Amino acid sequence: AYLIDAFDQIADQFPDHHLILAGTGPQKNFQAQIDACKSKNRMHLIGYRENPWPVFRALDVAVLSSIKNEGIPQTGLQAMFAETPFIGTRVGGIPEIIHHMKTGVLVEPADAAPLADGLKTLLTDSNLRKEIASQALHFAHSNATMDICGNEVESLIRSVLKVQNTF
Repeated sequence: AYLIDAFDQIADQFPDHHLILAGTGPQKNFQAQIDACKSKNRMHLIGYRENPWPVFRALDVAVLSSIKNEGIPQTGLQAMFAETPFIGTRVGGIPEIIHHMKTGVLVEPADAAPLADGLKTLLTDSNLRKEIASQALHFAHSNATMDICGNEVESLIRSVLKVQNTF
């Protein structure tokens, strides 16, 4: 909900931009909030996408505005692999993949003002967006490929089995 507020706060400064809300979840609850916004005609609920890649590639900025605990977000990693600059909140595992102003932008949760500031920062500086996207892609390739994650899971399973075999 506060992402909608953040976009509405800055929408006049970015008249060519739209807010795309993708995915499942409580989106139907947002329609009334959107309808009350001055920029409601530039906010779109597009629902679940089996293949989110084209959505990520079409965005100038991806946002995960979680307010509660979050594991390592697939949304963030997908944005990184798609070379889409990513804004996330300081909750759960999001700060494990976003190094502020290096691999993305971190903001406090449930507060539209810092999220609006983060959006403005990225939307006004194309060089910063490119640099963050580049660093994020490097981070993702170095830390989050299927091989890397699979090896870490395998290592964890092996360490658990060794511990169990010692009893």
